[in-house]
Amino acid sequence: MNTTLYALLAVFSWSTAATAFKLALNQVHPILLVFLSSLFSSIILFIILLIIKRSRIFKGINPKNMLKSMEIGILNPFIYYSVLFYAYRQTMAQEALILNYTWGIFLVIFSIIFLKQKIKPLSLISLFISFFGIVIIATKGNLLHFTISFSKGNILALSSAIIWATYWIINMKNSEDPIISLFFQFLTGSIFAFIACILLQYIDFNLNLTTILYSAYIGAFEMSIPFVLWFIALKNTTNTAKVANLIYLSPFFSLFFISVILGETIHSSSFIALLFIVIGLILQQYSDILYKNIV
Repeated sequence: MNTTLYALLAVFSWSTAATAFKLALNQVHPILLVFLSSLFSSIILFIILLIIKRSRIFKGINPKNMLKSMEIGILNPFIYYSVLFYAYRQTMAQEALILNYTWGIFLVIFSIIFLKQKIKPLSLISLFISFFGIVIIATKGNLLHFTISFSKGNILALSSAIIWATYWIINMKNSEDPIISLFFQFLTGSIFAFIACILLQYIDFNLNLTTILYSAYIGAFEMSIPFVLWFIALKNTTNTAKVANLIYLSPFFSLFFISVILGETIHSSSFIALLFIVIGLILQQYSDILYKNIV
């Protein structure tokens, strides 16, 4: 299969996630959804590992790397999706989607702070462009009367972006096979989510078929399968940049599904904010090339 097709399938799959979150959270508590979807994800990843590696599934695994992956699993999926699901429960899907997508901005900032990467003028400009997108969301596009108002849900969505960027910084030091690492992360996340469900005694464990189907869908088409497809695409492509750029289609496809399936009216300010954020991220990605050409 063409690597571009693998990548597009992953992008399309991720594009449906925001809509699935909102629909599922009408049926189930956020923490319970984290548990169920993470459990389904770990089962699916284990099956994928059986298919790919067969009897060699855990052969040669470094115990230190395995423990590292399990530690990371506390951050993602447990903490990350708990915050993200609460955000989707308390704000419009389009706003949660866009604010969560700012994780790329925080990844650059954290790379400068923790990885000691030098920031170039064009990178700084790209950050300001993306941050302007956040300002548009915060002001509902009313820039002439500059009053920033973040709802609790929007603050949680922005927090989820910070958590996701932190996850990627930490995960950069994890040398384990990415699919095996994901398996241990989601297995650990499901265990911690289950413990949290037990501690939060008001969570209703009476599951119906709809809840199970939504959880299975999120576990399959947000947390596991698209990541595997994306890893395969990046590993086998001869043009990494071309494949990587396809990820920027995802939020626009997501807005389409949010509008059609959830019936949310996509505000012009939301679309413009997303444009600024994506343009900033793309400029950041190509800042080194542009900088060399200009200088």
